[in-house]
Amino acid sequence: MAYPAKAVANYFLDLAKRDGTTIDPLKMQKLIYYANGWHWALLDEPLIREYVEAWPYGPVIRSIYDEFKKYGNHPITEQAKEIDENFDICIPEITANDDQTRSFIERIWETHSIYTSIQLSNSTHLENSPWHKARQAGKNIISDVHMKEYFQSLRNN
Repeated sequence: MAYPAKAVANYFLDLAKRDGTTIDPLKMQKLIYYANGWHWALLDEPLIREYVEAWPYGPVIRSIYDEFKKYGNHPITEQAKEIDENFDICIPEITANDDQTRSFIERIWETHSIYTSIQLSNSTHLENSPWHKARQAGKNIISDVHMKEYFQSLRNN
């Protein structure tokens, strides 16, 4: 089941709070990027409903950029919000009984939160990475096929 990227972001923020740490917007982008890539590779489906864009300085999920850009390079201090079908402001969440997705995101947190924003960002720019392939081809959207293939290749190494 694919989720809004903001629901994934909010779960990462919950995990950071639990662990007494913070996440800045750059790190949030990269955590969601890695979570989505690994979800493609391991479960053959996306984690998020949005496309990942190939911006000049790295992969970006536009809704996450728009939501958290006000923080600059400082820690995010509030949950992401959306306007629902009744025009009420809500906080997107991973479904409470979706233990598989929660566990998956927790595993990504355990393996990737130890890296700095810059380390995570630099690793998205490697040659033959999905971002690199999109930029080389002049594409604005990172291909789901490239995401899946790339992360499967990492899994097999």
